[in-house]
Amino acid sequence: KESDLADMKNKASAYESKIAELEMLLQQERHARESLQKSQDKLAEMNRKLKEETAASAEERNRLMAQRDEVQREVEAQKVAMAKKEAEKAQAEAELRRMREKHDAKHKSQVNGSGDAASQDDESEAKELEVIPNVRRTEESRVTAVSKNETLQTKLANLK
Repeated sequence: KESDLADMKNKASAYESKIAELEMLLQQERHARESLQKSQDKLAEMNRKLKEETAASAEERNRLMAQRDEVQREVEAQKVAMAKKEAEKAQAEAELRRMREKHDAKHKSQVNGSGDAASQDDESEAKELEVIPNVRRTEESRVTAVSKNETLQTKLANLK
């Protein structure tokens, strides 16, 4: 019966060895699960951050597009204003030209001695002097509008 006892001890030893092996495998599985859980948590956090960054990026992109659109509207408004100023300038120049022609025609007709030439010349010059500042103001407004338009064009190019 010693052989039975030795056999039992061998079986018990094999059984304990098997238990130790299973416990080791169980421990490895726990570590693997913990590692997997940490990786999944890290992935979830990275996805959350990526989503936030994407949203922030989209907001920034939308903000820049809105800013670009605003600048484009300003540029178009400036172009319209410049065209209007150009038309005013052309009108003032035409008025000045008509006044000069009228002045020259009156001056030629006064050679016959009909009327006081000095007072008519003074009156014509006074009318011309009224128109000239208007032309200057129109030109200054146009130059300012051109400068602002160029600034807006540069700003628009930078936004693109």
